[in-house]
Amino acid sequence: MLYFRGINNNTIPMWQVIFMLLVSLILSSCSNKPEDPQALYEKYRNSVVLIKNQYYYSLTFDNGMRLFFTLNEKGAAPEIYETEAEAVEHASIAFGTGFLVGRDGKIATNRHVVNPLNQGMDAAGYIAQKIAGFKQILDGKIEEKIAEQNKLRTYFDANYSSLDENSISELKQAYANLESQITGMKGLLNSINYNPDNTTIQVHVVDIGVAYDNTYVTSPQDFKSCVVVKQSGDEAVDLAIIQLKDKRTPEHITEFISLEGEEGKPETPPAINDDVFMIGYNYGLELAVTKEGIKSQFTAGKITQEPDDNRMLYSIPTLPGSSGSPIIDKWGRLVAVNFAKISDTQSFSFGIPKARLVSLMAGTTGDQPYLEAEKVASGSAPATVPAQPPAQTSPALQASRDEVYRNAIRGFVAAEDSRNFDRLYSFFSDNLMRYWDIPNPTYDDLLNRYQYVWGKTSQSRNIITDIRKITDRTFDLYTEYEYYDLRRERTISKSSRVRYHFDGSGKIDEVYGVE
Repeated sequence: MLYFRGINNNTIPMWQVIFMLLVSLILSSCSNKPEDPQALYEKYRNSVVLIKNQYYYSLTFDNGMRLFFTLNEKGAAPEIYETEAEAVEHASIAFGTGFLVGRDGKIATNRHVVNPLNQGMDAAGYIAQKIAGFKQILDGKIEEKIAEQNKLRTYFDANYSSLDENSISELKQAYANLESQITGMKGLLNSINYNPDNTTIQVHVVDIGVAYDNTYVTSPQDFKSCVVVKQSGDEAVDLAIIQLKDKRTPEHITEFISLEGEEGKPETPPAINDDVFMIGYNYGLELAVTKEGIKSQFTAGKITQEPDDNRMLYSIPTLPGSSGSPIIDKWGRLVAVNFAKISDTQSFSFGIPKARLVSLMAGTTGDQPYLEAEKVASGSAPATVPAQPPAQTSPALQASRDEVYRNAIRGFVAAEDSRNFDRLYSFFSDNLMRYWDIPNPTYDDLLNRYQYVWGKTSQSRNIITDIRKITDRTFDLYTEYEYYDLRRERTISKSSRVRYHFDGSGKIDEVYGVE
């Protein structure tokens, strides 16, 4: 029989050595086996919270005019209020997801969940267009009243000698009434004259609160109030940290999703086809509320694209409300924070890689704490903070204006794809200087050009791949353009790069191709 000599020169039978090695291997393999997905959900669900944000917006114009508005239904026109008190009373409500990252009450989520500035940009553009439209109507009414005055004056001058005293008095009174109306309308027009470049949009948070999994939510008081303590200064990194006001994580929450790899071992980066899971509140309270309280949802998918530094693509279906949800791997370790989905599909979504959250929490990427001094830059300035002049425009405010231009380009392209000429024409400036090879085109010039192109093609569509800023008002649109050529009877695809330049009112005044 073979023996193994131990430390104290004691001999151990070889079969015992083999047996111990086998036991060690079995135990090792058991410890390396990932937990069952259901077990992962039960382990971490308590640390994932439903976030409720109540907020409203303000628009401040350089002429002192100020409006307040809220967004309540997707696709509906914004509700506009003259006073801030009305806006507070009718504040918008939006839901998201977050997850606790320690015992001090800090919660990771998306920036857009707690600072929904970009969601208000389209509405701000809509309001600006309505004001511009109202100004045009008012200009037309003033011209009509002036024309009526001129007619009265012409009639009076031509017939003065034959008019009796009563008729003269009536004509003078009619003229005075028109003058009063013109003065009033000119005063109103003057009050809404402003420079769009000096207009700011701000989001004002009334309250941010969280509710816990497996608890009852029957009133706003069931949400525990939080404050925003940090948000990413990088527009591409949609992350923020909020904190419970008492800075204490509830005692019943004992397990936290790990932001670190296994101690002593190199961390394996996420790869294509890896299993991933999301714990979140899809559709907010709509799906969360059950007879036993609110409950999060657990969904599974796979990484479907090689991740980069800013985003990770996975096949997890998401709905509004899932923003800020943790994406974990089969070991229960965080790999990303969910922030967006592919348009017109429920099956593919994007997350911000974990490393970005770690950097934000550590403060190693230049991200700034959410202090009073930062609120102007972030678009969350209190009502007493004045609008900034263009020379002092903050990076975040400029980024907000950039998004207005990008949204205008997206809207213009959508109008082209739907072949809605009047809709796409509304994006053009009254002083359109260039449309491809046509200088200073008129309405008819553009209509004829589009009718000619549309007459030769069908099923045309632009797949936007990028909208790249060139200067403050110049952007290049990159698309994959596809259409069916009616003459050749085949589908043609090609890449295109089109340059858009905007005037001071946010309208397109130049469009042309770029090689």
